Amino acid sequence: MVFDENTRTLQLFQLVNGRYEQTVSSQARVWIEGVELYLGLWYGFWSKSTQGWLRWHDPAGNPVLAPEELERQRAERLATKLRELGLDPEQI
Repeated sequence: MVFDENTRTLQLFQLVNGRYEQTVSSQARVWIEGVELYLGLWYGFWSKSTQGWLRWHDPAGNPVLAPEELERQRAERLATKLRELGLDPEQI
């Protein structure tokens, strides 16, 4: 698997008779046995830019969240809970 950072494309290769040959996949991701995750292209906003990114996906196909995304989700849940309690999260 080769990810071209300039063109944001993913090329897949398969070992055939001792040589690597480029293969075509109908999916934008590949299952990686050793880690039990998919690795593939994800299009979205990250690092101040919207484009294709190389990203891990869980067995259900959902993107594995980066630490920054997990923290943002946690902060959003906390803010929602504070509002439910009648508190303004911006004032705490």
